[in-house]
Amino acid sequence: MAVSKMTLLAAHLAVLSIVIIQQGRVRGQPLPPVCQVWSSTTVVCRGVYPWGKLTQSTLTQVPPGIPKSVVTLDLSLNEIRTLHRGSFTGLKNLTYLDLSDTDLSTIEPGAFAGLENLERLIISKASTEYPFSLQNGQVFKGLSNLRYLDLSVNFVNDLSDHSFDYLTSLEEAKIVELYWGPVEDRNTTIERISNGSGFLQRNLLWAPLTKLKTLRLYYLRRASDLFFGPVFGNMPNLETLQINSSDRNSFDVQMFQPLLSTLKHLMLQINRITLHIQPGLLGLFTNLQTLEFPKWVPFSYISDVLPELNATQIQELTFAMRGIDTMTPDTLAAIKGLTNLKALSLRSVQAVEPNGFANFSYLHRLRLTEGSLETLPNMAFNGLSALTHLDMRHNHISYLPLGVFEGLSSLDHIDLSNNQLDTSEAQLPQTLDYLDLSQNNFNNDVSSWHLRRCFNPISVNFEGVKLVRYLNMSYNKLVFVDIACFPGSVVVLDLQHNGIYQFRGIGINVVFAIPSLRYLDLSHNDIKSSWPDVRIPKTTLETLKMDNNAINGVNWGNTGGLVRLETLTLSHNHIRIIGRGDFQMLVQLTHLDLSHNEINTVRPSAFRGLSRLQILDLVTTRYRI
Repeated sequence: MAVSKMTLLAAHLAVLSIVIIQQGRVRGQPLPPVCQVWSSTTVVCRGVYPWGKLTQSTLTQVPPGIPKSVVTLDLSLNEIRTLHRGSFTGLKNLTYLDLSDTDLSTIEPGAFAGLENLERLIISKASTEYPFSLQNGQVFKGLSNLRYLDLSVNFVNDLSDHSFDYLTSLEEAKIVELYWGPVEDRNTTIERISNGSGFLQRNLLWAPLTKLKTLRLYYLRRASDLFFGPVFGNMPNLETLQINSSDRNSFDVQMFQPLLSTLKHLMLQINRITLHIQPGLLGLFTNLQTLEFPKWVPFSYISDVLPELNATQIQELTFAMRGIDTMTPDTLAAIKGLTNLKALSLRSVQAVEPNGFANFSYLHRLRLTEGSLETLPNMAFNGLSALTHLDMRHNHISYLPLGVFEGLSSLDHIDLSNNQLDTSEAQLPQTLDYLDLSQNNFNNDVSSWHLRRCFNPISVNFEGVKLVRYLNMSYNKLVFVDIACFPGSVVVLDLQHNGIYQFRGIGINVVFAIPSLRYLDLSHNDIKSSWPDVRIPKTTLETLKMDNNAINGVNWGNTGGLVRLETLTLSHNHIRIIGRGDFQMLVQLTHLDLSHNEINTVRPSAFRGLSRLQILDLVTTRYRI
């Protein structure tokens, strides 16, 4: 007997009301229209969704009635221009507060009163339209346990000397200056440095932050504001410094004097194509372990100072190869002796010769990203016997030859995503555990079926791959799934966003027959008719995602093999009827998503046997059973 739409709707509303009460909402109190999540631990009221769609309204103040037990509060992208005293009264359990892009112009002293357990506070914005400053040193009073602060201000020098007095536990600070006025002239720079009035020279402002570990500075326009004063000599834990700038392209010893012996990680991210590093500077960072140069700067601007890194403890190094046509064994002679180097990231690589990295047998990680590589030769990485991770994302690679990975005897991680690969004959290392081939053009190469072990081969050479557990082939052009084409060791298989419409097998749904498979994503494909259309063998699968296909029904008689399945998502399909016991074989199921279908009939006992079910989504709201 079918249940009417009205009866079904009433049942849904009843369940929803229970959920609201259980999540800490006061009975009868309406949910603010801008809020997406309102539970006992998490409240999210974003004015704009992540994909940019405006909500019907935005908040102009902190919403009333937030559960006192809430731990995470996101009020970003709203129009809250004033934070009044006591805005968060009673939220003593709050540890995370996001107020980014809320058009704040005024923060009253005592606005954060009572948030003694707050650990992360974000007050960032991307516009100067609603300027605010923290001229009153009482604004952060009470935040003695704050560990992370993300703060945007129009002028950093408007911060009062006592702005940070109460942030004695702060470990990481990100400070963004939004001012885009004229660049400071040289005479003014010299004068401000000499009298100690630069932003980083202000003793009273920075003295309370003795536990600071990480400092990120964005777009400080005045050159004098990037000179560290003696107060930073009292921060023994400050090990990480990131400088993002659109103007500063010259760095010297005087700027970093108090940090030379303690800094371990330095990231220079400037939007300029020139860079001047004072000779001798790098060698003074005696404990430096990580160094990142700007992505737009040609290699010629840094090649002369790189040998100074021999006096450091450098382990990770990032720079661009702009201006270098082809990587040869001699191209990186400047860093040849850095035997502590474990990770090397090279941007803008155009071509690599065979044995191009032969001098770096001690490397563990190599990144060749954001370049213009179109192919690689055989033995391109020969000699990298200790390499475990190889990342070549975001290039233009369309083909890989058989011996390109020869010599990589320890490799267990390859990322080739976001390239233009239609085919690869490359012999993959037998040690491989992680393989990401997403965002390419791989297809079912039926012309080579006689050369492969399966009838519907993929244009990737998986021969000899026996240990890979993670395989991502999403966003490609596959139309068939043939179990014999995939490595039998795969635990996580991502096939979303292909054109898959058929599984090839005899009497069973073969993709599920991979013996170790636990996670399978087949969403955003062209799988039609009822599912599964043939019997599924007994499998270890725990999560199955089949959203955004063209499935119109469930054949419960073919699901008997999914004895370990815990999560099943079938949203955005064309299912109209949920039959009696359609999911009765899925006895371990805890999460079932049937939202955004065309359901008009639910048979009695449709969900019988699902004693472990915790989350059931039938519309757009998640229901708890």
